[in-house]
Amino acid sequence: PETDGGTNLVMGFDAAMSLKKTPDIIVVITDGETDWPDKKPAGVEKTVVLLNNKRAQKRLRPWMVPIILER
Repeated sequence: PETDGGTNLVMGFDAAMSLKKTPDIIVVITDGETDWPDKKPAGVEKTVVLLNNKRAQKRLRPWMVPIILER
């Protein structure tokens, strides 16, 4: 679904967490204009977010590891 800022990735996190085996790492590739889960997913060691938009880094949650892909 679309939100004010873009695609709602909360649903993607929910889908990952509903798998039979909980992922150890979640990698998201995005422009960052999205909604995010408020809490770190239980059992996930790291959440890495690849961004092509440095200003969107401020929208990330503290438990996310940002990687900025500069052009």
